[in-house]
Amino acid sequence: METARQTTPQRILDAARELFNEQGVPTTPLRQIASKAGMSIGQLSYHFPSRDLITEALFLEMEEQRRHLLSSVQQAPTFEHIHATILPILQLNQKYRFFFAEPMEVLRHYPELSKLQQKYVKKHIAYIRAMLDYSVGVGNVEPEPFPEAYQHLAERVWMMLHFWMLQEAVRGRSLHKPESARLAMWEMVYPHFTDKGRKKYSALYPKVAA
Repeated sequence: METARQTTPQRILDAARELFNEQGVPTTPLRQIASKAGMSIGQLSYHFPSRDLITEALFLEMEEQRRHLLSSVQQAPTFEHIHATILPILQLNQKYRFFFAEPMEVLRHYPELSKLQQKYVKKHIAYIRAMLDYSVGVGNVEPEPFPEAYQHLAERVWMMLHFWMLQEAVRGRSLHKPESARLAMWEMVYPHFTDKGRKKYSALYPKVAA
């Protein structure tokens, strides 16, 4: 059975995440987070003395969930497993959308978070590159056409997935359709598919590939 000491920090983080998603980080005072979490400002400050610490804790919480998803797919990076895992990753971005809706605003206010972000971005791109290399090895993707071609592709795929919600918001479109981002990811890789890869893709998207 979980103790109150174990559950209180998570209550605070859950309340903060909802408020940050609704109104942004800089405009959300600690007192409002405490109220939403059903506690006094003193109780909240005992666990998180500043909004900076809450924001960093939420970032690390998000990245731990992302690490679990990416580690899972890296163990068996088949097209089917990649396809199944991309959606939960995009839904994770939605869950912590305040990091993605106004990334420059958050990073400007929290320079330490910017350093953490840079470290994790390198890891995310490395995961994508490893999946491309695996796909080449099993014959689903053509060999690299020139040095660093797939490193550049991995970076473009990361940019599309990472900034998907931001560009959707700028274009006035729904943020609740991550499937469009998953399809866009495959379309970026599609020109590099072998015949074997195209057959596997057609099984994932029979209407698109027809």
